[in-house]
Amino acid sequence: MEDTVLDKSSGSGTGLWNIRAALFLILWYVFSGCTLFLNKYILTTLQGDPTLLGTCQMLMTLVCGLIQMHFPCGMYKLVRRHKKPPGFFKHMILVGTMRFTTVLLGLIALNYVAVSFTETIKSSAPIFTVVISRILLGERTGFYVNMSLIPVMLGLALCSSNELSFDIRGFAAALATNFTECLQNVYSKMLISGERYRYT
Repeated sequence: MEDTVLDKSSGSGTGLWNIRAALFLILWYVFSGCTLFLNKYILTTLQGDPTLLGTCQMLMTLVCGLIQMHFPCGMYKLVRRHKKPPGFFKHMILVGTMRFTTVLLGLIALNYVAVSFTETIKSSAPIFTVVISRILLGERTGFYVNMSLIPVMLGLALCSSNELSFDIRGFAAALATNFTECLQNVYSKMLISGERYRYT
């Protein structure tokens, strides 16, 4: 079995001082922005169906991911692994289901509320992450980190009360998107760095 390990040989420095890391971060912002506004255009102007659009995006992710496994484009190195980690297919199905649910709920949210309001709701992600990390990983956050979440919650409540495009369906879908995305991220971290799994 082949495993993937990030290629850290090129670039210099660590974190965002690494040229490759900074480049990929910029590309992520560009593609995320383009995807966000294209999704809104397809859903509102072209009257697209959120389920169909989400399914097409996941199929393209599957195809491109399969291609990248065989042609890594210098992003990682293939390492031979003798056997799959325990519960491999169960964990992959769970992560894939969470990802599809996140994409679908995000598209439903865009169908009902403005892009700016959707992104404002997503600012509540740290709250969900703190709670889910505590439940799944047992991670405790410090007092000052918890206190810093209060202005985020107050700001979200203020924006929601004055938002012209407010729709309870879009608001609920955006909040659910946050929850499923944070759950997926924490669960993925558990699989990648947990002592029981060692997926990398």
